[in-house]
Amino acid sequence: MAIFIDTVYQRVLALANKEQRGYITPQEFNLLAGKAQLDIFNQYFHDYKTALLSPAGAAKISDDIAILEQKIDLHRIKAVAVTNNILSSDVYHLESLYYTHSTLGVIVIKEVNIRDFHQITSNAKLSPTISRPVFHRGDSSTRTIITSALIVNAEIKHDYIKKPAKPVWGYAVVGEKALYSSNTSTDFELHPAEESNLTNKILELAGIIINKPGLSEVILRNQAVKEAKENR
Repeated sequence: MAIFIDTVYQRVLALANKEQRGYITPQEFNLLAGKAQLDIFNQYFHDYKTALLSPAGAAKISDDIAILEQKIDLHRIKAVAVTNNILSSDVYHLESLYYTHSTLGVIVIKEVNIRDFHQITSNAKLSPTISRPVFHRGDSSTRTIITSALIVNAEIKHDYIKKPAKPVWGYAVVGEKALYSSNTSTDFELHPAEESNLTNKILELAGIIINKPGLSEVILRNQAVKEAKENR
């Protein structure tokens, strides 16, 4: 599932014009769209942690967590092979690293920091085993992994939460006017329920970019009313 980027852009333009705040160019929109999407995506994990720690009613917390899990699940990728000890380029959060042993089955490789890795691998009593391997992230890149030497000729796979692709409203100029082009566009990679939130956040940011703070104030006020209704 995705959110159609042209729908969001046209809505942003319509609302910005309604408030008489000026035109938002495709270049400005793409810049704001990327930040808005990432802000919403990052907020999932903060809200999830807050929900788990919240002392509020169990039923509401359960509902909040279920909704957040649905939104995060759209970004969950499973069983991708690790090539040359380098994790996938779109990894946002690594959930599990593992390989399949011929007799022991699936073996999870535990992540440790580099200091613990050296202590573990150099200590006879703590030394990793085939059923208890470890790895750490490489110094030069958090995508590079270094595993204990016991893992030989094994296909290592990883499950992870991917970072959303950068949204792009692609266009072609016809008669000095920018017209939407699906061939060069990338839709938002967020849950469909976020469409309204995306629009509001882009407009809020646009009020700053085009030096029209009144637009941000309108959007913030509308968002506050929406949240108050939802929390009743």
